[in-house]
Amino acid sequence: MPLRLSSDRWRWPLAAAAALAACAALAHGDWKPRHGGLMNDGGETSFELVYRHGGIVAHVSDHGVPVDTRGSSPELLLHGRSGTKVLKGTAQGSRVVFDKVSLAAVDRLDLRLTFANGSVAYGRFPGLPVAGKR
Repeated sequence: MPLRLSSDRWRWPLAAAAALAACAALAHGDWKPRHGGLMNDGGETSFELVYRHGGIVAHVSDHGVPVDTRGSSPELLLHGRSGTKVLKGTAQGSRVVFDKVSLAAVDRLDLRLTFANGSVAYGRFPGLPVAGKR
């Protein structure tokens, strides 16, 4: 017996499944930047990168709530034309700071944050709008 999707019997289950999928996508969704920076692609933990005065500040949050980064080990992986550089940062409250960073428009960044309890958060930044440096 063929399945008829045009019947009313299937409309509500399909609509409920679509609504559930949309809610799941929004639950892990992209938060709007609060500090004028660039947000990472998806993930539980959100990173907002702000490039100022030759350095990068990454504000860390989980579903919009700031995350304490004290005791963590932040690393910034800078993928450029000349290869990949790993930069060490310092944790300061709900943000991590990377000093003396020079970026080009073709660079890609990955931020890896290893918390004091051993858990790891990872953020990917595929394209950088560095023309508006502050």
